[in-house]
Amino acid sequence: MLAVMGALFAFMVSIGTGGGMLLIPFLTMCLGYSMAQAQHTVLLLYIPISVFATAVNIKRGMLGTDMRGTMEYIAVGLAGVAVGWLASGCADGTALRVIYASFITAAGLSQLPSVLRPGK
Repeated sequence: MLAVMGALFAFMVSIGTGGGMLLIPFLTMCLGYSMAQAQHTVLLLYIPISVFATAVNIKRGMLGTDMRGTMEYIAVGLAGVAVGWLASGCADGTALRVIYASFITAAGLSQLPSVLRPGK
């Protein structure tokens, strides 16, 4: 089961859908992780996946020639991981659940216009 969820998570992240939406509930509800442990685990998993995806995209020439801009995005992304890691360690499980649920709800609601008006 863990291998299947790991593969599904990696696939979801690789196509840009945010596998953490699946992995965090799986870790908390099925494996008994605390919310902070689940978020820390997901944040750690994003690092090697991001490094690998960046290397592949550089090799394919998909990042263009502006490597400075690419490196700035990488730096900001790693800083975001660090901030998320630190913030999730400071909040209690209930607060993390509310923040996570709010984020997932907002992400879902942001997709409603494209669902209600397909083809636009």
